[in-house]
Amino acid sequence: MRRLHSQVFFLYGVVVGLAVREALVRVGPDLVLFLSSKIQTRHLYLEALRLIVFFLAITTFYIGSNVFFDKVHLCAEAQRNFPKSNYAYDFWFGLIHFLLFFFCAIAINDSLRSRAGLSLFLIYLAFIFLYDMIWLFANRKQDSAEEIKTWAWVCFLVCLFSGCAFLLTKHVFGGTDGIAEAVSLAVFGAYLVIDLAELMFGSPIITKWILKHLIPRSMLTGT
Repeated sequence: MRRLHSQVFFLYGVVVGLAVREALVRVGPDLVLFLSSKIQTRHLYLEALRLIVFFLAITTFYIGSNVFFDKVHLCAEAQRNFPKSNYAYDFWFGLIHFLLFFFCAIAINDSLRSRAGLSLFLIYLAFIFLYDMIWLFANRKQDSAEEIKTWAWVCFLVCLFSGCAFLLTKHVFGGTDGIAEAVSLAVFGAYLVIDLAELMFGSPIITKWILKHLIPRSMLTGT
């Protein structure tokens, strides 16, 4: 299984690499030529923030996918702890997830907004965070659902907080769409820094606190 995993997981790496390249190609020239009169400073700052959050997100989700597959499908205790799981099923859902990052990269320097003031980048980023809920629903009859459930609800909560931050900044404090997006991205970024640190050091202290105090136990247990 590990040999097969190393071969098929290479496809994840290819998609991630293409997404990163796309983001750099689209934002890189603006960041390098920041003194150009053609570039508006406020757009430059927002693009830089988008790029930072994009890198944090794609790195965190890529490492997280490795942790998930190792725990659910590859480690010695996987068959005992998750007897009813489907490797191919999880792989394809993961691949689609990383393809969403490619869409996000394409929209990273787009300045158009919806009537609500949302940019395509922010919409795609929110969908990336909410995608685990779709994955959870599809895996509801699998033992792996217990492992997906934690990430799905935490990501949902982060997306909710980010949305509230956007609405408060725009409609309560009177900020522009760009400032509201920057505040919203800051919420995403703060969580991603914490989550990335937890994944790398194997100590999910903040995640456990969120699960204990902010998410009803019935959502986690399914009762």
